[in-house]
Amino acid sequence: MSEQQNNKTEEKVITKLFPRPNGPLVVTGEKLDLIDENGKVIKSAERFSICRCGHSASQPMCDGSHNRIGFTG
Repeated sequence: MSEQQNNKTEEKVITKLFPRPNGPLVVTGEKLDLIDENGKVIKSAERFSICRCGHSASQPMCDGSHNRIGFTG
């Protein structure tokens, strides 16, 4: 094993997903990419709020519509 390989440290990236009560699915982490069904990056960020109610005008992102419609889940 080379010295370069010995000095290399593995970077551990933690991604968390959690549903907000009666709201979106929140995704947090470093270097997150939201990718569509064709493999195209829609958005890159450290935090996303993904719609769970199905009523967001900006799918797949949450726009707060869950409050307007009284979504529970």
